Amino acid sequence: MNTPQFRPLTLPWRRTALVLWGISITAITVLSLHPRWGPPGGMHLDKLFHPLGYFTVAALPFLAFTTRTRAWRAMVLMLPLGIGLEFLQQYVPGRSSDVMDMVANTAGVIMGGLGGPWCLKVADSLIQQINPGAKKEP
Repeated sequence: MNTPQFRPLTLPWRRTALVLWGISITAITVLSLHPRWGPPGGMHLDKLFHPLGYFTVAALPFLAFTTRTRAWRAMVLMLPLGIGLEFLQQYVPGRSSDVMDMVANTAGVIMGGLGGPWCLKVADSLIQQINPGAKKEP
């Protein structure tokens, strides 16, 4: 099967994506384990926030890393993060562990893994529009 070539972003953009990835992981961890900072429970909005957050942490590695293999490995590591944080919530006062939240987290990671290469193409296209003379790194 022929797969399209993985074309990483230039170094400043990769660094930016890596910083955003770290901030996103930290935010999800803090929000997941803080006793009072859960998503609003009304109308099950948390089932929307979980996939969005985990889509972000699963897609950003495709913008941050130089090879497809590294991006996929980083993305796959978001699966135990989502399941583990949800499991740990049962030990946090005022929080509870929910299997459906684990499913929502996993769905977000899967969507991020599938959408990450597309996000890379879109980011590359936008960067080329902003700075058309920029050279691509090999």
